[in-house]
Amino acid sequence: MSELFYHYGLKMRIYPNDQQKQIIKVNSDTSRFIYNELNGINCELY
Repeated sequence: MSELFYHYGLKMRIYPNDQQKQIIKVNSDTSRFIYNELNGINCELY
């Protein structure tokens, strides 16, 4: 039982300005697109 590792998280709240909101949106849209493309390629290969 003493060998178990515990991972603690940290909750934070951010208040981005308009420019930072735009950057966050672009990055999340890009990462979603890449994930979906790679997932589609994986399905085709499978």
